[in-house]
Amino acid sequence: MGRQPSNDDAQFWGMLVSAALVLLLLNLLILYRTYWRPVREARWVTTPSAR
Repeated sequence: MGRQPSNDDAQFWGMLVSAALVLLLLNLLILYRTYWRPVREARWVTTPSAR
């Protein structure tokens, strides 16, 4: 029949998928910090009626 995948092959592919997921998460974090965070910090403003 076909060649049975060895345990080494499964460990290799598992490591490869895990590394790819970590790189994807880091990439998403960098994109979030670069583009999707607010442009400036919100600050409270005192109005004349609040005094």
